[in-house]
Amino acid sequence: QLPIFVQAVTGIGLSGPSQVVYGQPVTLSATVTGSIAAANQQIALNKGAEPMGSATLDAAQSAQWLLSTLEPGTYAFPATYAGDVVAGVQPSVSAPWNVVVTQAATHLSVQAPTNAMAGQALTVQISVDAVAPGAGTPTGTVDVSDGMAQCSISLPATSCTLSPMQPGTHTVTASYAGDTRFASSSVQLPLALKAAQSITFTSSAPLDARVGDVYTPQATGGESGNPVVFSVAGVAKLLSARTAKAAGAVCTINAGAVSFGAEGTCTITAMQDGNADYAAAPAVTQVIVVNAAAGAGAMPVPTLDWWAVTLLSIALVAFAAFGRHRDRVSRNG
Repeated sequence: QLPIFVQAVTGIGLSGPSQVVYGQPVTLSATVTGSIAAANQQIALNKGAEPMGSATLDAAQSAQWLLSTLEPGTYAFPATYAGDVVAGVQPSVSAPWNVVVTQAATHLSVQAPTNAMAGQALTVQISVDAVAPGAGTPTGTVDVSDGMAQCSISLPATSCTLSPMQPGTHTVTASYAGDTRFASSSVQLPLALKAAQSITFTSSAPLDARVGDVYTPQATGGESGNPVVFSVAGVAKLLSARTAKAAGAVCTINAGAVSFGAEGTCTITAMQDGNADYAAAPAVTQVIVVNAAAGAGAMPVPTLDWWAVTLLSIALVAFAAFGRHRDRVSRNG
């Protein structure tokens, strides 16, 4: 009578995530049930027919695989335990564990200058990032548009130049097209654009301004409709090499009229505020040199004749005083 050998029966159970996104780590666990051969502690994992490597079973007859980043797609992972014929342990193959990998979501952000002017080129900054648990660096293009003007960015670049022409509130839309690993995304940014305006003096600054004169500056502004406002600032002329003090303000303004009160330099500044559609106009200036009043001269410089007359007068006064003193002495003597 021949002996009958009964082989041990084993089975394999697999577990892990069934759906992940690109860049998300995937850990698969396998557990062998039944008796295993002491001489064979290895279990193998395949991705379809592609070997993914073997792992050593622990005391609980389990093993794990941490898979590298999987491209988007659907995968079947069977595990195989070879068993040991000599030890009477049958081999075993698990049912495939299916994992679906989808594109990782993306987050798109956009920034633009807050002081942008209509008709002027502005730089739009963007960033595209993978949303956790996804990971990696998105590639492809980002299109930026306000409905009329547009520009495109090829990643990894992060900016492009947009030239919106019309003032008002624009909606800037940035759209990421996505790639095989990363999903598309878009974002909108409200952008208020103002038109530029300028100021032009229509009055000519006086070329020979004098102390006591009055000048009324005039100027036209931009289309905001706000008035042009004037201000003045003066720098006094030095009265001598030893002092910087001046008599009175060089210029003052009252009811739109500029009065010149002292010698020096007067700067008249014209300004105009903006509104919802127009930016404040850049300030413009007129610089006026204020001279002494007509007929007002400086103190005359003493001449040689002046000194001679002065000395002679002093001598005569001294001689007269001496004569009076001599007469008093004679009478008292």
